[in-house]
Amino acid sequence: MTSTLDVSSLAKVSDGYTAGMIDSVCTSVLIERRVNQLGKKPLASIEFVAPLARLDPIYKEEEEMFKVNADVTSMKCTLAGSFFPNKMQKFLT
Repeated sequence: MTSTLDVSSLAKVSDGYTAGMIDSVCTSVLIERRVNQLGKKPLASIEFVAPLARLDPIYKEEEEMFKVNADVTSMKCTLAGSFFPNKMQKFLT
């Protein structure tokens, strides 16, 4: 880590982005050529900002909607498993 790579600020800027989005940004920044230059030119936080800005974050309202949907789906599977254990077993294994 170097002083040009402010991980704390990157964490704040990347709030709302999924892990997959952040992985995609890291992959786009850390290409083989850039990795080979790390000894001469340390990573800087600004290198990650532009690729992040090209993506749309997941907003709090959307995240809550996904959580509620996941909870409902989980409840449905639990209920279905209670009423139809033989049929649900096929999906769980």
